[in-house]
Amino acid sequence: MDRRPAVPVVVEPDGVRFRVDTRTGQKYQEYEQVYTEYDAGRIRAGYCCIHCGEAQERPFPDKCSVCHFPMKEKQAQQFAEQFEGYTTIGSSRSLEELRAEDEEAKERARRQLEKPTSSIWVPRGV
Repeated sequence: MDRRPAVPVVVEPDGVRFRVDTRTGQKYQEYEQVYTEYDAGRIRAGYCCIHCGEAQERPFPDKCSVCHFPMKEKQAQQFAEQFEGYTTIGSSRSLEELRAEDEEAKERARRQLEKPTSSIWVPRGV
């Protein structure tokens, strides 16, 4: 079992959603969190807490072992409400494609350096 916590790779303020503390009425900014596909799967399956990301001993315990979020009762519903699908961060091209493009650029630069700079030949010592 993977005991590493699920850690978001991107965290940005959510301009639409706010959380309200029902005891005080105070509003708190919500954040959009982007996880790797692997960690999103662990959260969906209940192996990591959706609230704090901590890994759990078993899926969907009654409460998170760290923050005490009611995982059994609320995690699946909260995941369904908040999960917006998979996205690509960075280049959508594979590493192999990027390496091939880099090699082509290096080859073009090498050929450019080997080219004569002028097609006019001037004899020396005349």
